[in-house]
Amino acid sequence: MCGVAGWDYKDWWGPVYPTVRPRGFDPLSYLSRFFDTIEINSSFYGVGSPKASQGWVRRVQENQRFKFTAKLWQRFTHQRETPWSLDDVEQVRASLAPLADGDRLGCVLAQFSWSFKRTSENEEWLGDVLRAFEQFPLSVEVRHSSWNQPAFYSSLTERGVGVVNIDQPVFQNSIKPEARVTAGVGYVRLHGRNYENWFRDQAESHEWGRGGYLFTRRSVFSPLEEVMMRLLPRDEEFFDLFEQVAQKCHEAAGHLKELFSGKAEKWAYSIEAIKRLEHECDNITHEVVNRLDRTFITPIDREDIHLLASDLDDVIDRIDGTARRVQIFKLTEAPAPGVIELTDVIHRITAVITEAVGKLRNDHQAVISHSIKAKQLEEEGDALYQDILARLFETEKDAIQLIKWKEIYDNLEHTIDQAEDVANDLESIALKHA
Repeated sequence: MCGVAGWDYKDWWGPVYPTVRPRGFDPLSYLSRFFDTIEINSSFYGVGSPKASQGWVRRVQENQRFKFTAKLWQRFTHQRETPWSLDDVEQVRASLAPLADGDRLGCVLAQFSWSFKRTSENEEWLGDVLRAFEQFPLSVEVRHSSWNQPAFYSSLTERGVGVVNIDQPVFQNSIKPEARVTAGVGYVRLHGRNYENWFRDQAESHEWGRGGYLFTRRSVFSPLEEVMMRLLPRDEEFFDLFEQVAQKCHEAAGHLKELFSGKAEKWAYSIEAIKRLEHECDNITHEVVNRLDRTFITPIDREDIHLLASDLDDVIDRIDGTARRVQIFKLTEAPAPGVIELTDVIHRITAVITEAVGKLRNDHQAVISHSIKAKQLEEEGDALYQDILARLFETEKDAIQLIKWKEIYDNLEHTIDQAEDVANDLESIALKHA
């Protein structure tokens, strides 16, 4: 959503509204035809009445998408010499209730000045304010760079409170433009870059004050597009789908291990279970591809999603291929030496892959660590494959059996290699987004 701050300005008549006010003309209703949100300024200077809020809801009713954001009364953000009272809180809650009840409240903006630095006292003040109004969606704007710390942003995330990304004149200790999201609401405010009047007393006129700045297309639209693209909601279900495929790969690897560890008469159960899991993974992979076609903003690069989905699917295809060869070759005797050891490596490497995929959403360092473990397991499997292949040619005298078991060995080794490809995909994604 894109909008403006306030709607009642004398210097907007002509540039924004008709020069001569038509009979019955309502600036708020007029703006709601072009914007999906407007920031309420008057709520900062004093507590409005519930009746006024009810009127605002009625005046934007033609725009079903419309949401207000309301600045929190300055008693809670700027007038900090004395504590606020419970009565102050109740007045504000009552004034905002009609907006919330009418599903027209996007969030309440707690806007603090540059002088509000990160001290223990101010952290306590901020925490008390957020608790007092936790019934509403909240966003916090701070301007001093002392707040620009991971712990602060993490605390907002834990509370479900948004952080405001501000474009303002950048001085020595001011917050620089960012593109952060700590809650379900992403908020960008364009203050302008009027360095000359930013700290000037009485600098509130729209013609020459703090807001008196004309953005050029080059100075704002390219950076703003980048910020907004990062703030747009992303379809997180891709992570869920990847986790499902990885878990099914590990489950199939467990059945493969049981297949060669158990008696031949029980192989049919494991083969059937693997086939079922392979079919389920195919369906999930198709859902990933279809969702990719329907999704505008993805959590990771589109090509990475497609590559990871394809490589994960190839792992279980390899496992299923080994199980089907057991059936096609009509193997009834005990497995050749080393098969159980190779299937154990596959079981362990798919477990590591499953853990790595589970961390892909929010712990990229853990993904990298698990990817390294997977590569170490691939090296273990490669050495084991070469050793047992040499033993097979040394001990197996039946040429037909040798051909069958060599193909089994080859497919098991290819499965491990395919799992390493998945580890490489995950590591690349993690490094790209760390």
